[in-house]
Amino acid sequence: MLRAVGYTRVSTGRQAQEGISLEVQSQRIAALCAEQGWELLDIYQDTDSGAKWERTALQGILARLGRDKRAVKPFDIFITYKVDRLARSARDFYEVLHRLEQAGVAFRSAVEPHFDTTSAWGKALLGIAAIFAELEGDQIRGRITAALHRKAEKGEWVGRPPLGYRLEGGLLFPDPQTAPFVQAAFTMLADEHLPSREVGRRLTALLGKGPTYGGFSATDVKRLCSNSVYVGDIPWNEERFPGKHEPLVDTALFARAQAVLATRMTRRRDRDSPYLLSGLLRCARCGGPMSGHYHSGTRNASGLRKINSIYVCAAHASSGQCAGSYLFTTKAERLLIALLGELYRSSASEIRDLPRISNSQPTREALESRLRTMPKNFERLIDMAARNVISNEELAAARKRFEKERAQVEATLHGLESPAVSVPQTRRRFRDLAALLRSSEVSVQRKRDLLAALIARIDWQRDGRDVTLTLTLRD
Repeated sequence: MLRAVGYTRVSTGRQAQEGISLEVQSQRIAALCAEQGWELLDIYQDTDSGAKWERTALQGILARLGRDKRAVKPFDIFITYKVDRLARSARDFYEVLHRLEQAGVAFRSAVEPHFDTTSAWGKALLGIAAIFAELEGDQIRGRITAALHRKAEKGEWVGRPPLGYRLEGGLLFPDPQTAPFVQAAFTMLADEHLPSREVGRRLTALLGKGPTYGGFSATDVKRLCSNSVYVGDIPWNEERFPGKHEPLVDTALFARAQAVLATRMTRRRDRDSPYLLSGLLRCARCGGPMSGHYHSGTRNASGLRKINSIYVCAAHASSGQCAGSYLFTTKAERLLIALLGELYRSSASEIRDLPRISNSQPTREALESRLRTMPKNFERLIDMAARNVISNEELAAARKRFEKERAQVEATLHGLESPAVSVPQTRRRFRDLAALLRSSEVSVQRKRDLLAALIARIDWQRDGRDVTLTLTLRD
């Protein structure tokens, strides 16, 4: 008597409702064995997608198979309800058939009798069926993706609700228990300027858990505070759709958080950069930022390559979206120092006519709003100290930070009413900056900071061998 092993699979509750439940599949396999007079040893069951290779029951069956036909077979026939129950990928399907053939085990479909590896036609039909099963799987995935995209377009949430919300009927609603902690995370990052790791530690203490076993990591905090769902969006891949849910943070706080994160990324990226004008210098073709790179030149008489450092259009270097332009670093920096000297000697009208952009100064309304919210934020810290989330020493340090920040905001408010920097002061800044750029005792990072405080961008044009720089100043 031949020995048989059955395999059944469902991946959704809907499949069970449509009549192909695990029980129905098992009954059909048992009936086939009774008809053929085979001994049914066992029936393995999976509740995973057919697109997954690592299914517990399937891997358990394959583990029982030997690699040699001469070895003792654990069973003679492998039966599945239908071909598409075994795999949704032709590659996975052929891998199972190959393993069965290696072990000398036949394959049979319970409701598709023509799919039988004991004949050449049966093997050929099985291959065709596997290809169509894969095609059907691709179509199912495409339909699911399109349906989820339409759902996002309508402002409905797709997937598990993010922290701070609960999901009802496809819509997000603020969770009164966790929403305040999300708002606290944004405040700690954007207004208190706490490190992401410290914000994560406090969130873990408040919630008693995190997205991972170890609680909230710095990466988890960055991901949380970068999620535009908290300002009313529905993110879907690279798209953003207006949501139907209530935002947990206002756009001003969200923007401050993004600015803090971007600044930290830039500082980390540029901490050891030897390039003075990266980010300030703009591409002559597309106007995008340029970054410094090493470039291998031609070989000299000794056969050695000359290594040059150049500024290259970042869009060209990263993705090729721009045709690209380049400028040697030494030439660009020498031209900048010369230009600063010329501006120091220029007339008052020429200095006033220099292009300027806003220094991203906050508006009076934003500053006054910040002054109003600061006491509320400090009250939240007092509450955290009362619950032993933070220590009294941390609370005292936070009090000093709040007092310092309040003085800075008040000074900035006063500065909005102050007159613009005079022409003589601007001239002196040009002179001093040129002297500092020439100095070998000032670090590159310090020079970069001084440049960024005065200059917003540096544009340039090439005319033959001549290069002309144009500065855009900060107000």
